[in-house]
Amino acid sequence: MTALPDANGAGREGPGAREIAIEEYAARGAEPFAAREDEPTALLLDVRAPDEYAEGHIPGAVNVPLEEVAERAAELTARTGPVVYLVCRSGRRSLTAARLLAEHGADARSLRGGTLAWAEAGRPLATGREPEIGAEGRSPS
Repeated sequence: MTALPDANGAGREGPGAREIAIEEYAARGAEPFAAREDEPTALLLDVRAPDEYAEGHIPGAVNVPLEEVAERAAELTARTGPVVYLVCRSGRRSLTAARLLAEHGADARSLRGGTLAWAEAGRPLATGREPEIGAEGRSPS
């Protein structure tokens, strides 16, 4: 049975979905789209509303609002490969999205603490509405 996050957004992992620390994500490399042998097509999805995303997001994150994740889960899982990283403001919505994608077979990893923790760790934020997922499921070049 999948446990729900508590009122503060502290995550409780469900089957196929897990939380990872900001440091663990950052250690894999600064470029979310960089190919690695163990994560050849890993992608970072920011599941906040477009206005929230535009105000500040992790560089390279692709915006797919939580409300679209369920209807696009099969598409996103097929296009992103086995590993999908998810982020939101605090980690609550991204853990929900991770569970949805895990139900479609993805190795879904929610960044604990979200963009708040990212910024508090002194890591950079980008602004604006780019990038978006293109027809090929990747960020446009």
